[in-house]
Amino acid sequence: AKDSLYQAGISVPLIVSGAGISEPGRSSDALVHAVDLFATVAELSGIDPSGLGSTRRPNDSVSFVPHLRNPGAAPLRKTLFAERFLPSGYAPSAQSYALRDSRYKLIFHLFKSASPETEVDGWSSSLQLFDLERDPEEKSDLLARGDIRGVEHQVLSILIKSIANVQPTEEELRLEMMLAGFETH
Repeated sequence: AKDSLYQAGISVPLIVSGAGISEPGRSSDALVHAVDLFATVAELSGIDPSGLGSTRRPNDSVSFVPHLRNPGAAPLRKTLFAERFLPSGYAPSAQSYALRDSRYKLIFHLFKSASPETEVDGWSSSLQLFDLERDPEEKSDLLARGDIRGVEHQVLSILIKSIANVQPTEEELRLEMMLAGFETH
């Protein structure tokens, strides 16, 4: 992430040129991560990317060669994950994680807190949810507005369960209550 998990920091155009590009000048809205370059270059070089990696160091790279051959190919990734730690290095004082699918992005912020009433073990957290289709500049947090009626419960559940391996935060519990139809403030 370029110092931010918002689209301006993590949405970077990817331009590919060379052999194997079936329709030059075309674009694709496929979700692609920087780690996918590994499997893609391997496949274009004639190496089967599925055999790369090990149980100790799994390969989570997904070749996007199908999108180079057919920009309208079915999605290969359903979600993308990004993370940011401050300061860089050992013992960060803030961590943020973002998980997005083709339409929504959930951002989970975790930071050292000076406020005892909002902290758990010295940490506070917050969640933000954006509809990237309707709000590509991420100006309107759906959770802050309490406006998640149009968000499919299944999409939110996947994003929430995938975002972090931590105890449920107050924000996560509030979100689950909202999904169940309870008013929260």
